[in-house]
Amino acid sequence: MKFRAVFLDIDDTLFDFRKSSFEALVTAFAEIGVSFTEADMPHYEVYNNRMWEMFERGEIEKEHIYEERFRLYFAERGIEADTAAFNRKYLYELAEGVNFMPHCAELLRVLHGRVKVFILTNGDTYAQERRIEKSGFAPYFDGVFISEQLGCKKPEKAFYDKVFSLIGEEYRGCTLMVGDSLTSDIQGGANAGLDTCWFNPNHTENPGKVIPTYEIASLEELYPLVMEQDELANVGLKNRRHQC
Repeated sequence: MKFRAVFLDIDDTLFDFRKSSFEALVTAFAEIGVSFTEADMPHYEVYNNRMWEMFERGEIEKEHIYEERFRLYFAERGIEADTAAFNRKYLYELAEGVNFMPHCAELLRVLHGRVKVFILTNGDTYAQERRIEKSGFAPYFDGVFISEQLGCKKPEKAFYDKVFSLIGEEYRGCTLMVGDSLTSDIQGGANAGLDTCWFNPNHTENPGKVIPTYEIASLEELYPLVMEQDELANVGLKNRRHQC
């Protein structure tokens, strides 16, 4: 193995968070008698993404994200509703929806027993634990680390330091951080001194503030980054190649 451990983000890396989020929003809005379509999603995401970026920079606490994103979006659409109740409904529906990114199941089966696989997430504890439970993938994970439980978050170095204190400091020099977020996953891995892999299936342009060690557009491209050629051959993946 080229790496002894892989840190995997979960939302929009293993699980299709956007799809699950959209489905949860459709249900939550229907309960208050408001339609929510795919065309509405980008408008909501402006506020949601802004809140999460502020959280990553340490400008707000996570609790501020949940209601504020809906308060701002409701104001844009002229919706009058209880944001706290709406957020509770949304998180409940989100926790019940499990959608996967392509090749997620295969990736976890191939890596299992060959490399340690740890989940690192800033997401809501209840939603993440429930989705992992429903996915059936829990046996493939050697550990799940949620920022709410550790008291620190990605991209803070302290978050990674606490993870390594729990799994063993000897893994720091042989762990790959994989995730879709440049500001959270890739910056966080860099802060911890790790090699990083940006999962970028939409071929989003990198503004250049954070430079990953590797970039992939499909989870299949992760195999040759993690495994040696003889290991790839042993599991029938010898023709897989990483393409930058």
